[in-house]
Amino acid sequence: MFVNGWNFLVQVYYIPSFYQLVYGYSAVKSGALLLPITLTQTLFSTLSGLVVHWTGRYRECLLVGWAIWAIGLGLISTLDSPSLGKQIGYGLLAGLGLGNTLQPSLIAVQAGVERKHMAVVTSTRNFVRNLGGTLGLAISGTVINNAVRSSLVPYGLSSPEIQLLLNSPDMFRGSVGQERTDLVRAALASAYQQGFRIVFIVGAVLNALAFIAAWFLMPQVELSRKDDAQLKEEGKKRDEEKRGTTSPA
Repeated sequence: MFVNGWNFLVQVYYIPSFYQLVYGYSAVKSGALLLPITLTQTLFSTLSGLVVHWTGRYRECLLVGWAIWAIGLGLISTLDSPSLGKQIGYGLLAGLGLGNTLQPSLIAVQAGVERKHMAVVTSTRNFVRNLGGTLGLAISGTVINNAVRSSLVPYGLSSPEIQLLLNSPDMFRGSVGQERTDLVRAALASAYQQGFRIVFIVGAVLNALAFIAAWFLMPQVELSRKDDAQLKEEGKKRDEEKRGTTSPA
């Protein structure tokens, strides 16, 4: 779930940024290209939950999800030209993989403990996922900024100028002039592409490691419990008693 949170937030935040900074897409177009990921994620999150409900098995959903998600992010890291077909296709793979790791993971962690511990493991799962997302965004941002910094060294920019360029390209253009800005523009696109490529490759590797960990460390636990029938009967009796006490005389 740490890896899940890492790659979930990284791809939602940095894929549109990648399209804007490398390909020059507008914010609207970049955001629209997230739809293949988000819609597919929602669809397969629902479908995987139904599969677990029908079959009682969650392990296969998780393994398939991690494998396809790793492939999707790996393919996104290979984007070197603005091909709409590839952007949509790779996004569909990433969304399909992500969707298959959401609901089944919750079922898996709850199935592995007694009922009295379900609330604790659920909250721990969510905490670890959020922690992974927070660290993923911070580390990915550092990787991209370092790649850009190193590419700008040959252009004789001072540290304050590089920082200004990273924080606000428009203010940088106004302070150093349009001509000097044009000189570094091509280098910037290449540097951002290299930084984003590293981020997506790291995400693909993490997903592959999550697949290996799930394969060896996550058993298939029977979802039905011995006391299910008894608890259902007790619930029915309490419901009938409650209705009997509240019905008019």
